[in-house]
Amino acid sequence: MLTRWKDIAAYLGVSTKTAARWSKLEGCPIVKIGGLRMALEEDLDRWLDNETMNIKGSKEKKEKINVEKKLPYGYVYIIKSACPNAYKIGMTRGSPLVRMSAVQCFAPCKLEMIKVFKCHNCKETEAELHEKYKQQKIRGEWFRLSECDIEDIRIYFEKKIENVGL
Repeated sequence: MLTRWKDIAAYLGVSTKTAARWSKLEGCPIVKIGGLRMALEEDLDRWLDNETMNIKGSKEKKEKINVEKKLPYGYVYIIKSACPNAYKIGMTRGSPLVRMSAVQCFAPCKLEMIKVFKCHNCKETEAELHEKYKQQKIRGEWFRLSECDIEDIRIYFEKKIENVGL
């Protein structure tokens, strides 16, 4: 994961000013969480694959792809709330950081994404985890989990799925 404009721009092979412009005007998947700008390399690669560059560096949009149908994988993530022991177990086929930003918009307190796991059957995996922790369900996808529960989930993914990071 890239967490600074300088690193994001270097990864894209452009100046920080161009990376910021692409984020603002061209849909480049760079998100602001707290005071940080963040991007996943995979998201940047996917975005670049769907853009064409001409010799001057400006872009012409290609036909949009339906991410949910084209990607063979997705992500299961765990978000921690500032409320004691409140965690969201969710999934997305898009960028986990973009999803985090969307969830943060509706939360009354600060949230932190603590784990992201890449998997091919993210919807089923999310449902499996929801079932396992149903006795600890607060509401929707929010659960009252202990640090031990979080460690159990990490071990579960270590055995089953490629860990993306965070």
